[in-house]
Amino acid sequence: MIHNAMLKLLYPTMVMASACLAQSAVLLSEDFESYAGGSSLSGQGGWTGGDIRIGDSPSLGSRVLDGFQPGGTPGWLGASHPLARALDPAEVTRFSFTAHTLPFPMASSGSVGLQTPTGFIGWNIMFFQYPEWIFQAPASGDRIFLSALNFTGTLGLVVDGPTSQVYGFLESAQGGIFPTRSIFIDPQLISTIGSVGVYMPPGSGIQVDNLKVEVVPEPSMWLLLPPALGLLFFRHRKLTRP
Repeated sequence: MIHNAMLKLLYPTMVMASACLAQSAVLLSEDFESYAGGSSLSGQGGWTGGDIRIGDSPSLGSRVLDGFQPGGTPGWLGASHPLARALDPAEVTRFSFTAHTLPFPMASSGSVGLQTPTGFIGWNIMFFQYPEWIFQAPASGDRIFLSALNFTGTLGLVVDGPTSQVYGFLESAQGGIFPTRSIFIDPQLISTIGSVGVYMPPGSGIQVDNLKVEVVPEPSMWLLLPPALGLLFFRHRKLTRP
């Protein structure tokens, strides 16, 4: 049983931890499982835009946004979904999704990311020597070359409002995390980010699943917890020492 004095000492730390957890908030979570296979994404679950189709992916093991299908409308198709609220420049926000790509000639182009009224922050897939995902931010882009012809993994980005930085990351299912460099982002631009966008032509050769946008506690706050707990334990030892 924990001594009453220890409980009194732990209470402020527990409150601080609860405050950190309270900062977490999911602004969008989409796994496409509730949509019929072969149906158009537009008009379902708050999505608007082009005729991108829903399909099944053995590689991702679930129902997905399926660029492998030809689609009912030719040309470059885009679909968007609003977030629960716009991003806050005072917060750290993480966006991630899982993807599977096929080699050329199918993997021609596609984009997944966060939208501003005048632009896009996220990942584009293009075919050069290999299919490669390219991180696109307001200032410039970093390229991550994929030597494998088939890619399955997680991509995403972090908008670090307090430091006015944004960076992308790519995690292969075969192992390894590849971050991009950090790029400056105007805090005023952060506050205009209010939706997720997916763009792909029919037969683009990419499948996308598990889109998630969430506000995460600042790491600096969590770094305070282990030293605080150690100090409380030390104080408890002093209070209970005979």
